[in-house]
Amino acid sequence: MATGDVKAFRENSGGSFDEIKLTSSTLPENSDALELKANKRVSILTKTDSFTLAEKDAGCYIRVNKSTAATVTIPYSVITEYFEAGDSIEIEQAGAGEVRMSMAADGTLYGDVKTAGQYKTVRLLCIATDIYVVKDGVA
Repeated sequence: MATGDVKAFRENSGGSFDEIKLTSSTLPENSDALELKANKRVSILTKTDSFTLAEKDAGCYIRVNKSTAATVTIPYSVITEYFEAGDSIEIEQAGAGEVRMSMAADGTLYGDVKTAGQYKTVRLLCIATDIYVVKDGVA
């Protein structure tokens, strides 16, 4: 299959399945609810101290391995230039120290901003240019 093609199966009249290739030209006309996404391998990064998010961090899984508390700062440049609505980052507390999210002055951060404990994760989701939500955190 060519890059960008998606393998799918369609049930035929005999009750078995035929393999088909889905592309934008072969989708049914009323398929606006059908969204196809290719699987993407996630980059895993490890940090050993507090850090500031950068453009390359969008879509990553970040392990923070520190014995004392650490802060993940979302800077103004990330808020306005690099991340778009729908970008997310998953952050794991790999060490004993809690991990806390912190937003630059011109952005808004909703949700509980700390990890719940070692090996627990939070998901940082950009929902608009300057608005982020922390999922699965604690107060």
